[in-house]
Amino acid sequence: MIIIYLVGGMLGLVLCGLAAFRFRHFEIDFLTAAIVILGIFLAVWGFNGMRVLYILSPPSNFGI
Repeated sequence: MIIIYLVGGMLGLVLCGLAAFRFRHFEIDFLTAAIVILGIFLAVWGFNGMRVLYILSPPSNFGI
């Protein structure tokens, strides 16, 4: 489950980077705005899900 959240969070960051590239080289349009919204949503969802899983799991699952 943590892999799903990790991939979602990283995909969100990649989408935000793609939107920044589009904004730098093109004008702001509906597609860029949609990419930004989707990227921020995925990044927050992914990293918040990882944080919740880490808090709720027993320490033995993340042993050093």
